[in-house]
Amino acid sequence: MDFPQTTVEKLRAYCRTKPGSEETLNTFGKHKPTFQLLGGFLDSFARFYIYETPVKLELRCTLERLIMLQPHYPAITVSHRMRWETVGWKWTEVRLDDSVAIDELLRLLDESYTLAFDALCEHDKQFIRLNAEALSSSERFKRLLELHQLTHRQVEIEALIRPAISLQAHRTDDEQIPIGYSKIGGLPDFPPGVKWPFMDEFPSAFVAQINLAQISPEVNQDRLPEHGLLSFFSVNAWQLEDGDIPADLPWERATSQVLYFTDEASTLKRHPKPNEVDMRVFPSAEVIFETTSSLPRASDSTRDPVLLALGWSEQEYEHLDDLYFDFAYDHDTNHQMLGYAGSMQETVAVLGNVLLLEIGSDLALDLMWGDGGSLYFTISETDLRQHNFTDVCGDFQTC
Repeated sequence: MDFPQTTVEKLRAYCRTKPGSEETLNTFGKHKPTFQLLGGFLDSFARFYIYETPVKLELRCTLERLIMLQPHYPAITVSHRMRWETVGWKWTEVRLDDSVAIDELLRLLDESYTLAFDALCEHDKQFIRLNAEALSSSERFKRLLELHQLTHRQVEIEALIRPAISLQAHRTDDEQIPIGYSKIGGLPDFPPGVKWPFMDEFPSAFVAQINLAQISPEVNQDRLPEHGLLSFFSVNAWQLEDGDIPADLPWERATSQVLYFTDEASTLKRHPKPNEVDMRVFPSAEVIFETTSSLPRASDSTRDPVLLALGWSEQEYEHLDDLYFDFAYDHDTNHQMLGYAGSMQETVAVLGNVLLLEIGSDLALDLMWGDGGSLYFTISETDLRQHNFTDVCGDFQTC
C-alpha cells in the first residue's frame, strides 16, 4: 500500500482505508482529527493531537497488549484524556516520536479498529461489511432491502425515491466568494434599496443564498427557476455572537423569509449585518450542486404524507425508517434542495408542499441548530411553479 511520507500522514491514510471509517475534524476540535465508524460519536478508534509536540495518537488497546507493550515502549501510556469506563481495554496514548516502529503502530490501529467494530450493533456491522463490497448501485439497493426485510416492497420503495440537489459546502472566507455566488453563511448580497428582513426587533439570521444559474440543467431538471438569486433568512437560526440563543426570542411566532432577486449580478452589493445587533454571522462556505436521491421518513411521528396511502403495517414503516438512515448515508442530503425533508421530531412537509431548502447542523462549517438539528424551508407546489417565493414556510427541528 502506498502512503504519503510522514508518519502522521501514513497513519491517517491507513485509518481512511478501514471499512466504515469517517474522518471528523471538528467533533473534538479542529486540531484533533478523529476517525469514527459510520460517524458515531462514541465509535472512534483513532484520534490525532496534531498540534502537540510530539504528535500524540490516542486509540483503543486491550489490557493484555498494554501489559506486553509498556515495558518495551515508554511512548505508550494509558490516556488520561478519555474518561469513560471501558471493559477489557483502555484508551491508550502513543507519542509519535519514532520510538515505535510504523509496523507496530499499524498493528495497534488494526486492533483499535477491531475493538470499535466489535462493539457495534449487528446491523451496523452488516452495513459496514456491505459497504466494503464492490457492488453496482442496483445490487447494493437490493442488499439494503434484504438487510431491512423489505425485499417484498422493492417496487413501491423505488417509486418513492425522489431526486434532490445536494449542496456540497466548503469553508471559504466570505471575501473570497464573488458577489452573487451561492454560499451558506457569510453576509447576503442585495440589490440597491433592499433592507435586511426583521421580525419585531429581531433581524432574521442569514442562512444561505442560491444563485440558480449555478445549478446545471442536468441537476436542476426544470424544477427551479433557471436564473435569479434566492436568499434564505430565518428567525429560527438567530444566535448571539457567542453562539447562545436570546432568551426572549419569540419562538411561537418565529418566521422565515426567502427573497428572490432577478437583478443583474453587477448591481448586487454585500450587505453588512444590522448595526448594533448582537447577532452571529455564520462562517461562509462556497457551494457546489450535485444530484442525489432521497427517501421519506417513516416513523410514527415523522411519517411523510406521501406514505399515508400505502397501507403498510407499522413494522414495515419502522423498517422503512431504518432504511432511510442507511440510504441517506449513501446519498448526502444534510444540505439539500427538493427531495424529502429529513424530519426529526414531527413531519415537516404537508401534502402539496415541496422542500425548497434544508440546512443541517455541520461541525465542519461550525453550524449547529439546537442539538444537531436542521432548518427547513418549504413551499407550495403551485408557488414553486409560479416562481413565487413570498410565502415560504420555515421550520426548525432538533434531535
